[in-house]
Amino acid sequence: MGLSLNVDDFIFIPDIRAKVSRGEGVIPAELISSAGVKPIELWLKNLTTDEKEIILGRLLD
Repeated sequence: MGLSLNVDDFIFIPDIRAKVSRGEGVIPAELISSAGVKPIELWLKNLTTDEKEIILGRLLD
């Protein structure tokens, strides 16, 4: 099953920095759209140390 996103949709990921730092593989999030709020899961399984550093140092600032 796929996830449909529209231009004005948002994905809210509480405490993403801490979860990536801890190496959590499945991260709960919320898809916020005109239809409402839907809980979803994001998968970041098996990240290497380099990948974590890229996400933490460049993508979350």
